[in-house]
Amino acid sequence: MKTLSLITLCLCSLMSIAQNTTTTVKKDSIDYWGDDPNFVYNLPESRPKFEVGGGIFIPQGDFAQYIKPSPYVDIDLYLPARRNKSITVIFQYVRLQENEPLLITNPATSIGGEISPEFILNTAVRFSQNLTKKSTKSKLELGLGLGASALFLNFPPSITDFNGQSLSTEKLSIYIAPGLHWKFFSSRYTHITLGVDVNYTTYNLDDLIAKDFGGVAIAPKFLFRF
Repeated sequence: MKTLSLITLCLCSLMSIAQNTTTTVKKDSIDYWGDDPNFVYNLPESRPKFEVGGGIFIPQGDFAQYIKPSPYVDIDLYLPARRNKSITVIFQYVRLQENEPLLITNPATSIGGEISPEFILNTAVRFSQNLTKKSTKSKLELGLGLGASALFLNFPPSITDFNGQSLSTEKLSIYIAPGLHWKFFSSRYTHITLGVDVNYTTYNLDDLIAKDFGGVAIAPKFLFRF
């Protein structure tokens, strides 16, 4: 699948960038807790970090008619920045739990049938601002994630358009996700994040159901940083 291959390639590239960033940061860089003149290079909090965890994807409105609350896995690359800001590269896998199947209603398809949404892959970059004063234990960040989302569908391969062409099982959408995250530093090497995002995606399914599919979903999460 082209989309999955592209996302995998992007993740490998980001890991390489993170490694290079770690080795090229100057000693006078400013700690992401704020403009700290006593910042010491190579402390654990000064380097890019991976955060791994998961949460629940909770569709709202018409979206909830077809999708139940579904588990998701979240892998983040957290990049500390200047002036109490941060940049996070996000990768999410949402295993969709079907509420009821979508019915093919577009007369341009060869035959009718049911469509089952299987999973979603989200890739995005979140820009965050720390809302709290410098602290040794916790901070609260307000962020905005922007990126792309891929919805993977399952339907019989016999379903084609009137020209006999196969219909795509991958649908792309813009991904927008404002969110609030509380980060707790229980020790120097153990960082925990509790947060919630409001995901917005809308997938064009005109070739199958003659309307868009998607909308708003609430996505609470728990992440562990190492």
